[in-house]
Amino acid sequence: MANIDRPNGYRPVGNLTGTPYGGPTLACVSTENLFLGDLVKWASDPLAGASGAGAYLDVDRVSGVADLVVGVVVGWQADPSVDLSRKYYTGGSGGFVQVAPIDGLLLEVQCDDNAMTLVKVGLNADTTFAAGSLTTGMSNMELDSSTLATSNLLQFKVMGVAAIPGSSNEFSSAWTRVIVKCNQSGLNDQTAGV
Repeated sequence: MANIDRPNGYRPVGNLTGTPYGGPTLACVSTENLFLGDLVKWASDPLAGASGAGAYLDVDRVSGVADLVVGVVVGWQADPSVDLSRKYYTGGSGGFVQVAPIDGLLLEVQCDDNAMTLVKVGLNADTTFAAGSLTTGMSNMELDSSTLATSNLLQFKVMGVAAIPGSSNEFSSAWTRVIVKCNQSGLNDQTAGV
C-alpha cells in the first residue's frame, strides 16, 4: 500500500529519555501566522513583541536552513475577542502561542519525496518551508529527504521510521513518516542570549 501524502509539520511524539511527550510548553507571542506543527525560532528582537504579565518572548516561523529551531507549535491561547473558531495562530492578534521546546524532543514528520531508505536512518536532513493550510490549520513543513547526508550543519537527525498502526509506512516510497530529533537547536548550551 502506498503512503498517504498528508503533511502536518512536526509532531512531538516522545523524548530522548524514552518517555512519551506530555509537555511542557513555552508561552510565546508572534507577529506571524503560525500553524500546528510549525517550527519556530527566536525573532530578531525577541523582546520587541514581548507582552503580558509573563513578558512572553517573540518567535518567528523558521523559514531557512540556517535558522536555529527553538520549538514546535502545539497550540495557542483561545481569545474570545478575536475568534474561538480560528484554526491557526493569527500573528499580532493577542494571546500567546504554545511552543514545545525542541531540545530532547522526538518528532514525527513526513518526508517530501521517495529518497528515504532504511540505510539512511541516522543521517541528517533539512526542512521544507511551505506555508501552512488556512483550511486545516496544519503546518505543511516536511523533511527534505533530498538533503539527507552526514553533514552536522543540517537541521534534523533521522532516528527511525514512525510506527503507524494500520499503515505500512513504506521506505523508498513517497511520503515516508520518520522520527527525528533537532540537530541545530537555538536552545543548546553556549548560544548567545536573546
